[in-house]
Amino acid sequence: MKLCDEELIQELQLRLSEKQPSLKEMNDLTGQIQQLDKKLEQPETMKSNLLSNIRNEIINPFTNGGKFQQGCE
Repeated sequence: MKLCDEELIQELQLRLSEKQPSLKEMNDLTGQIQQLDKKLEQPETMKSNLLSNIRNEIINPFTNGGKFQQGCE
């Protein structure tokens, strides 16, 4: 079945209009995912900083100014 140019254009416009709601929904969902990703970055950074601080305290326990020794006297 051969389509003339006008029929082909109409068919393409119809298919495009059918896909527009899906494209909008996909863009909306992508935006929501990006927002959630940003929200998840902050706790991950805080966790990394906490673990780094704990690691430093374990490796260098006496750099805190002798607080533990003062408490024991």
